[in-house]
Amino acid sequence: MITALGRGIMALAVRWLGEERRDWGLAMEAEFEAAAVAGEPLGFALGCLAAAIRQAPTHEEGRFRMASHLLAMGILLPIGALLLSSVLRGFPFLVLEHGGTAWLPGLGTPELAVNDGNAVGLPLMALLTVASGAGHAGMAWLVLERDWVRVALLGRMAAAQVVTMLIFSGIFFPGDLCAFPQSVLIAVELCAVCTLVRWHDSLPGLAGARRHPGLSSG
Repeated sequence: MITALGRGIMALAVRWLGEERRDWGLAMEAEFEAAAVAGEPLGFALGCLAAAIRQAPTHEEGRFRMASHLLAMGILLPIGALLLSSVLRGFPFLVLEHGGTAWLPGLGTPELAVNDGNAVGLPLMALLTVASGAGHAGMAWLVLERDWVRVALLGRMAAAQVVTMLIFSGIFFPGDLCAFPQSVLIAVELCAVCTLVRWHDSLPGLAGARRHPGLSSG
């Protein structure tokens, strides 16, 4: 079990080294086998991972990898989790007349209550919010995998969801702008993803990587 965990950490370390340091990664993998025989696979693998992360800022692909992990793990996943949790807590953006103030923190101050006239829109708004949260999680994974074709697909879906949410919130809750900050935030996220794709396309030695002209074009 410990050896299997060490192998997984080693694979992560080699991936962090990138193509420019592939020879170093192969040497690490060979030394790992000796460390596994000696009964120290986990310690050796953790040391290799730490060394790979320390080396990341010194070369362009490493800096790209750090930026992509920051976007995926530090922005996309937390926002996706926040959107999903907001639905479980009641519903975002709105003050419910009999449900307290279950709204999404940091994305506007709710003003309008749900009533008999607009309550019909709640299931659709909740569904759009769940889809947006799940899309964030999927996009985070695909960004780390550098699968820009599917990232582009999720990006278009996210844009369509934002437009739909703005339209329906304007119809069912006129005058309430609480969905607007979320829309701006997702637009900024998509711009960051586009910037990351352009950066990826400029990296050397990535001819076999999956790209998407629709995201990387100016």
